[in-house]
Amino acid sequence: MKSKTKKALLLLASTVVFIFIIFKSIVGFADFLDVVKNVKMSFLGLAVVVGFTGPVLSTLRWQMALSLNGARTRFAKIFSVIMAAWPLSLLPARAGDFVRSYPLRHEINPAVSVSATIFEKIIDISALLLISGFGFFYLELYGYGLFFFLLAISLIPLLFLAKTILRYLPEFVSKKLGALFVTFRFADLGSKFFGFALTASLINWLASMAELYLLFAAFGARVALADVMAYLPLAIFIGLLPITIAGIGTRDSAIVAFFLSQATPAQSLAAGVGYSFIGYFLFAIIGIPFFVREFGLLSGDHDVRDAIP
Repeated sequence: MKSKTKKALLLLASTVVFIFIIFKSIVGFADFLDVVKNVKMSFLGLAVVVGFTGPVLSTLRWQMALSLNGARTRFAKIFSVIMAAWPLSLLPARAGDFVRSYPLRHEINPAVSVSATIFEKIIDISALLLISGFGFFYLELYGYGLFFFLLAISLIPLLFLAKTILRYLPEFVSKKLGALFVTFRFADLGSKFFGFALTASLINWLASMAELYLLFAAFGARVALADVMAYLPLAIFIGLLPITIAGIGTRDSAIVAFFLSQATPAQSLAAGVGYSFIGYFLFAIIGIPFFVREFGLLSGDHDVRDAIP
């Protein structure tokens, strides 16, 4: 636990430093407050409403990934587990998603749950890259568009290639990692569950982009939706760097940089902060009761602490 506490404190310190740098050298604090004070509540409210599709679509995506791995359980149960893991989404690169297997351990083999989570994340990243590619093509930046398209369609084959490579690694490595790949079958890519998972992921990311678009409008900036489609995925990937809490500072700085021609730094920062609050902190707060229930914190079952990265 000492090492986990040390990591948490380092992340907190890094986050504070990033916030300080942003307000010191990129965005004036007074300008930021001025933009926030003049927010258009109608657009902000719409952004929040759109944001609430996230947990539902995330639940559907993981349910389809589990079904693809031969594991079936109720939508309501999976929704509860997804919400329970949301407070842990504040961990770098959303590493907390991998503890979802704990509440389902009596219903689904943990190796299958983790395997489904890995596959779900690959599907999710592929969907995000596809949307970014479409955005760049619309902006007539064909080289970038083609690059992201090729990357998107290569990720899943690379996953199966990794499964094959495991056979040639030392036994102590292949045994540990092999369980995570045991349920992956190339034939499953023709399954309706794969199609549903990919569709849910595409809709989820399009909703996220609509959310950021509305947030820009709420803070007085008019940005092109195609630019949001092209550049938000890059900002999200930058935010996954394990150096701040929930990508605070890193993702926001990227959003400021990518939209300099269409919004002031203060408007971009306000939109980025709104995006972080809705997508991470709001649902993390809502997820606390689910976390307490699903991880047995009221029943004295504290073994889950060892499962949290």
